[in-house]
Amino acid sequence: MDPEKPLESTLEEIDAKVSRAAGLVGSRAAAESRRRPRGEPSGSPRKEAEVESSPRQASALRRGVQAHRDFLNFVCRKFGNPLRLWFVIDPEEHLKMGEKQFVRACEEIGFSGCLLTLWRQLDPDCTGHISFHDIDPVAALQVADFKVLLMKQFDGEVEKFLKIVEVNRSQRVGRDAFVKALDDTLQGARRLFDLLCRHNGSTVSAKEPRFLEKWRPPPYFLVPPDRARLHHFRGVLGDAAHGNPLKAWFRVLDPDQSFRITFNRFKHQLTRFQKLQEEDSMAQVWRAWDSDCSGYLFLRRFHPEAHEAAARLKRWAAKSGGGVKFINQLESNNGRVSKATFRKAVADVLDQAAADLLFDGLDVGDTGHLTEQDVRCLDRWDLAFEDELHSCEAT
Repeated sequence: MDPEKPLESTLEEIDAKVSRAAGLVGSRAAAESRRRPRGEPSGSPRKEAEVESSPRQASALRRGVQAHRDFLNFVCRKFGNPLRLWFVIDPEEHLKMGEKQFVRACEEIGFSGCLLTLWRQLDPDCTGHISFHDIDPVAALQVADFKVLLMKQFDGEVEKFLKIVEVNRSQRVGRDAFVKALDDTLQGARRLFDLLCRHNGSTVSAKEPRFLEKWRPPPYFLVPPDRARLHHFRGVLGDAAHGNPLKAWFRVLDPDQSFRITFNRFKHQLTRFQKLQEEDSMAQVWRAWDSDCSGYLFLRRFHPEAHEAAARLKRWAAKSGGGVKFINQLESNNGRVSKATFRKAVADVLDQAAADLLFDGLDVGDTGHLTEQDVRCLDRWDLAFEDELHSCEAT
């Protein structure tokens, strides 16, 4: 690497090369996937999903998730779990790390994936730093449950917890003693011990868990889901969008119409609602949706019926060139399509209730008509990729 060349420039060039290669591979994979397996009926959901977006449109999201998966696989092979990795690259336990420091650490441990793509995936809100919960939310959630236990029963102090655990003369805690102390109060105590054990041994130093006292994960890691608050939240959003859940999604939560939002965007978008501004309240509502603390909320979780209506239209319109082309083919008044015309056009794929939900939801500005700009988000939506992620979560 040229020592005079800025790190960001080098990463951009590497990312561009990987993008071109990913596009070529994606094109070949898409061509192969369009060959219907023997015995699969025409018009199946799989077949419909294949034509809904091009590999080029899908590549940015797919590459981000794939880079994250590759990194986690590398970490688990080399270090056993992501928490061990973290304390290798953050030995002073700052518990957060900037981009340049992370890139140097990845190079030092021998990870050769696309680092710029990986960073963008780990820091989607461009905060400029990450922590270990960004690398593996599942592992972080288990550690967070232990932190909550410490807060409730031991005033948040590891030292008080260790008083009920058998500690040997070397000030180390054995696996069996640790599990015995937690077995009745916390699920997955053995897995938690493995996460806290930094050297893949059978004991943990009494000092090692103390990082939990200063760890500040996103608030939704530390609160239980609150269904009652979620119901109230739905009501407040409904009032802001005439009772239409899709309009509420686009108007209040997802003005960029990306069909997914992060917790930081969620908090930012709710600043106008005084009743919902308390951090604990927002965190409990978020946790009710994002039970695995992935950090993302998709429309399909926010309102399954609205998601299904939009997905049906996208798949159906994709067969004739996409949502924009579909709208342009309809009878209109200077490019503006009425609700009656829209209902008639989609009658074969949506019943009237679903058609009205979709029409009114896409008409975010309450103009009473749809234009190609209103449906352009459907063409940008990488539904096939989202379906793939959802199926992985379900298994």
